[in-house]
Amino acid sequence: MFELFDHEVPETCENFRALCTGEIAKELTYKDTRIHRIVREFMMQGGDNSNGEPGKGGKSIYKEGDIIHNKDGFFDDENIWYPHSHAGVLSMAALDGKKNQNGSQFCISLREDNQYFEEKNTTIGRVIKGLDFILGLQHNCEIKEEKPVRPWMITGCGELTYEDKLTKEKATDIDAYIVSAKMEKEI
Repeated sequence: MFELFDHEVPETCENFRALCTGEIAKELTYKDTRIHRIVREFMMQGGDNSNGEPGKGGKSIYKEGDIIHNKDGFFDDENIWYPHSHAGVLSMAALDGKKNQNGSQFCISLREDNQYFEEKNTTIGRVIKGLDFILGLQHNCEIKEEKPVRPWMITGCGELTYEDKLTKEKATDIDAYIVSAKMEKEI
């Protein structure tokens, strides 16, 4: 479960939120995308919603004519100076590490003070539930050349709003609200 910093980076958070809900278009979603890269003690990357090789593309909700959209088919970095100060920081993963190349890919920092991302990736939020799972994943799956040997899929995602306020009863079932990643056998 993520908390988004929508007051600090509203356009980037809107992209992430809308990709979580899939409300814009069927193909613009994180559902059924992969966690395609894991570098132990560094970061985890996923969210490529293009139909090509995972990690080589990704589409945002923004289109030509939108203020934030740029000529390359991606959208620009926003308030890029926010720090990657701890494990669990969520940020956009710019295509090929280039500035202003945001689409759908995101990364989660797996270590404290991850300076590699400073002024490269737009920080959009942080993990507030499930960080133990994420940190454990890096050590409990086989990784070859920074790729999980068996695919890790985002099988469900969505948005919690104020109307979904957590009650004491719901708190015991909070795992049902987590953006879930499920290991599936390769076909």
